[in-house]
Amino acid sequence: MKTINQFIAENGARLPNYLNSQKTFRGMYIVISEAPLTLEEWRIADKAIFDFQNESDNGIYTVNF
Repeated sequence: MKTINQFIAENGARLPNYLNSQKTFRGMYIVISEAPLTLEEWRIADKAIFDFQNESDNGIYTVNF
């Protein structure tokens, strides 16, 4: 396994760096199902999407950036 310094020495610094890289993204969520979703399943999907795109820290590291 390489260290970050070895990686940078071989490949150069990241361009753009974290200061200049893209910070805003657009995405589309798609639900694929063999059968139409129930109202409860849509509610769960909507909540998962809301949690995932939430910009604030809700304390659960797996649900947002």
